[in-house]
Amino acid sequence: MKTLKRMTFTLSMALAGTGAMAQEKVMVGEPSWPGAKIMASLIGTVIETRLGVEVGYAPGTNAVIFASMDGGRGDIDIHPDVWLPNQASFTNEYVDTKGTVSLGSGSYEGRAGICVPTYMAQEHNITSIYDLATPDAQALFDSDGDGV
Repeated sequence: MKTLKRMTFTLSMALAGTGAMAQEKVMVGEPSWPGAKIMASLIGTVIETRLGVEVGYAPGTNAVIFASMDGGRGDIDIHPDVWLPNQASFTNEYVDTKGTVSLGSGSYEGRAGICVPTYMAQEHNITSIYDLATPDAQALFDSDGDGV
């Protein structure tokens, strides 16, 4: 399993870093993957219920969200789900070089992997993603026999 560092913005750090406390609406970036959508919604709910500030959501790719935060116009104030080292090019540019975006201190490690039933691991020796690349393993999961 590959370990990825997953960093999220804590509300106080993100809001203080963007000047969002003075805004009438905090804009939360909304990347396309499901986990990020959940994090965006959770962050938005906390901002609305705990801080009493209106929240808007702006869908976008990582490049769009980081560039919008860099602009400082309030287009997007928070990126809810930053994965490192995958998005290091963005954090290198906007956090380290330009200093226009801050990473929150509330990070945690996430893990990416696959799950298979124990019997599949035992009967067919499927213990890693690479084991699925064999023709025998692929045939096990081809429910209609069409090879796809």
